[in-house]
Amino acid sequence: MNTNNNSIDWAAFYKAFEDRYRGSFDEIKNRLHYYIPILQDAGVGKTLGPVLDLGSGRCEWLDLLRDSSIPAEGVDINSHSAKLGIDMGLSVTVADIFETLAKTPSNYYGAVTAFHVIEHLEWKDQIRLIHAAFDTLNPGGLLIIEWPNPENIYVSSQLFWLDPTHQRLLPWQLLTFMFEFCGFEQIQLERFRPSIKKSSLKQENNSLL
Repeated sequence: MNTNNNSIDWAAFYKAFEDRYRGSFDEIKNRLHYYIPILQDAGVGKTLGPVLDLGSGRCEWLDLLRDSSIPAEGVDINSHSAKLGIDMGLSVTVADIFETLAKTPSNYYGAVTAFHVIEHLEWKDQIRLIHAAFDTLNPGGLLIIEWPNPENIYVSSQLFWLDPTHQRLLPWQLLTFMFEFCGFEQIQLERFRPSIKKSSLKQENNSLL
């Protein structure tokens, strides 16, 4: 048996994993509709700058933003996932999110979004992401982060650990403190479907705005 790790396409593995457990493209796109009025009310893409989506994955969010006439661009390290967006004519780049943030001018974006990204990072990189996002946002801009809800026992005991790239459960108190430490003043926490229903990875999430 060939055990050479170089023969394994890890990006293809994770794309296939998402396709099985994340939910369909349309299902995720419909769920993300929740955030569209929030961006519109804040003036993102009009009085504020465009959206930068970190870890765009299969680009459901970028497609929804285009449908909503909100200018946006995305970045993802996984070329297999990003290809979906590229083939749809969306503005998505295959790159590291921290390298992208480092090259972005200060006060440029009206919103930075990261759906199910932060739980894949070590804690210092979580703070780096929030700090870099703060620097790149317009005054009054929005940072939206969504992640699995550890208060849900089914998530914390089983679903979270299904994904081999998850680092650790992230209590909302810790993430809120990270936001505050990096300079954010108005922080809103939303809980989505906080039941213990046994369904799929996407079901039980928190979001910070």
